[in-house]
Amino acid sequence: MLVNKAEFRYSSARLSARKDASLKLDRRNFLKFSISATGPFVLGLVPISKLGPGLLKGFRAPQSNGDRKAILYDSAKCIGCRLCEVACRNWNELPEEEEPEPAEELSAAKWNAIKTTELETDGVKVKFFSKLQCMHCTEASCVSVCPTGAASHYSEFVEIDQDWCIGCAYCLAACPFTVPHTEPPKGTARKCTLCSDRVPQGLLPACVEICPTAALTFGDRAELITGAKARVDELVAGGQSEACLYGETELGGLGVMQVLQKPPSFYGIPEAPRQATNNVFIQWAGGIATAIALAAIPFMWIFKRGRQIEEKEQYKVEGGTK
Repeated sequence: MLVNKAEFRYSSARLSARKDASLKLDRRNFLKFSISATGPFVLGLVPISKLGPGLLKGFRAPQSNGDRKAILYDSAKCIGCRLCEVACRNWNELPEEEEPEPAEELSAAKWNAIKTTELETDGVKVKFFSKLQCMHCTEASCVSVCPTGAASHYSEFVEIDQDWCIGCAYCLAACPFTVPHTEPPKGTARKCTLCSDRVPQGLLPACVEICPTAALTFGDRAELITGAKARVDELVAGGQSEACLYGETELGGLGVMQVLQKPPSFYGIPEAPRQATNNVFIQWAGGIATAIALAAIPFMWIFKRGRQIEEKEQYKVEGGTK
């Protein structure tokens, strides 16, 4: 079908006006939706750090240190058998490391490790052990910097929800113990959960249950501290004058404490770990960007669909058959 130029100009103008009106309406709705979605975060009514599991699971701050459970590791009783590593891997179905494991380091596939530090005196080497895992801090840096709320306190546990983690790696940089690690292909941060799927059922954490020398114990934190202090006194009386308890007060109190035979720095453990500053601006920016991106998806489809319809109508005006 042929049309004259005047009719074509009229049809084109009508389509252009329809397009402008449609885009204005869609953009207006888009802005309304974006503001309504992000407004509470901008105004501070809903903290970005509570966006994820904090809202879905009923956010709870850590229990008071007098009520919470904890793990106590006694380095003087540890024999370096590494059965705790095996139990952790098996229970959490973590993949085997490809390389042989002198690996006294944590990874996304290794949440628990026994570290050996040697000290040579008069030609005699003595091994000292320490335990690497998430400390489940009361003042947890990973929780304070997480922009989506994936890292959150839940009773005794500091968890990273895999459905909410976006792999930004803020927690990796913030953790004073270098605990979280990311793993491809998803790239989410992973770490020890303190066996949050066992403890609520009355079971011991897997690493504690398998320890053959009782170097690991689990129970009421207050009672563990009392026993740990008595143990330190025992070690000091036996000639180990540098023995100490680590984790009683650090970062508000740790969920994994250690009786050490040497000062923390000897094992590469920070003497006075500090909580990472909660950068509110970064969290707001990250949360707002996420909300806007999610809000934009349906409108992107509307714009695209509108262009397709417009092109078909214009093609008909020009004499096409679509």
